[in-house]
Amino acid sequence: MAVFLGVAPFCSSLIAQTPHTVTLTWAWSQGDGSAATGFNVKRGATTGGPYAIIANLTGATIRTYTDASGTGNILTPGTTYYYVVTAMSGAAESLPSPEVQASIPTSVPSAPDSIFISGLANGASFTQAYAPGMALSVFGSQLAPYMAGDNIVPLPIFMAGVEAAVNGVAAPLYYVSPGQLNLQIPYETAVNGMATLQINNNGQATSQTFPVATAAPGIFTDQTGAIVPNGSAIRGQITTLFVTGAGRMTPPIPTGAAPAPGTPIANLPQPDQTTTVTIGEVPAPIDFIGVPAGLVGVTQINFQVPDGAGIGAQFVVVTVGGVSSAPARLSVTQ
Repeated sequence: MAVFLGVAPFCSSLIAQTPHTVTLTWAWSQGDGSAATGFNVKRGATTGGPYAIIANLTGATIRTYTDASGTGNILTPGTTYYYVVTAMSGAAESLPSPEVQASIPTSVPSAPDSIFISGLANGASFTQAYAPGMALSVFGSQLAPYMAGDNIVPLPIFMAGVEAAVNGVAAPLYYVSPGQLNLQIPYETAVNGMATLQINNNGQATSQTFPVATAAPGIFTDQTGAIVPNGSAIRGQITTLFVTGAGRMTPPIPTGAAPAPGTPIANLPQPDQTTTVTIGEVPAPIDFIGVPAGLVGVTQINFQVPDGAGIGAQFVVVTVGGVSSAPARLSVTQ
């Protein structure tokens, strides 16, 4: 009989890079189960699997892996690959993380002919609301010469010849590509007013203004709108979700940085503003809230499904400082 850990990892980023590598980063919380002693990285050629283990990683603090072409492992240019991660503890293995995909580039495009921004969005919910420290997705054309990402923390402020700034303050980069940039709005950005985003792609520059509020929470979900890493839970269970846009933190954390591995839970940054979770409009007690080690601009919330929550698909809403997120879905069972 298979033995399962209670909490699956949450794949927070997966980026196809040049030359022919894929960098995968994930988060994992223990929840109310056993502690992980390692992770399996699995890859498939079609969405939904089957997946083969490409790396068996030993270590409780590992949160990243780079899949690179080499002897016995060839990533084919122009091919899309599909990845999941499982947590391991002895013979026990968690359910797989939500699937993420990466397309291996065939070539490096030339310098841009023109550059423009077509839109901005919360990096989790893709709503048009923005706050300091939030992961921001920028959409447009010729924003970067090619796809690139970096798993280094603190995040870089220069990638593939691309740099960004908000009100003149460097905005760290998670990921760049010709059609999309993912960056962090600096914590230093003034609130309750307009800010100016500036993008420079190897000398080609553009800008756009956007409003900044004290909070703009967005919940990370899978393609069905369910919270990740687990879209279902029973009444009374403590489960986990991740948000971005919770605003400034206490203790403060530098823009682009994440708490170091081993930081005591009591010392992890928490939102300055009062934060609540509801499930189907029923308040859900928060067991833990904070920025976990290794993640930038992302807040983890462990919450208990209340006994009074309805059965079946329920809307989960996170409210920070009176500002509510777009609803995400959680399937509640008895």
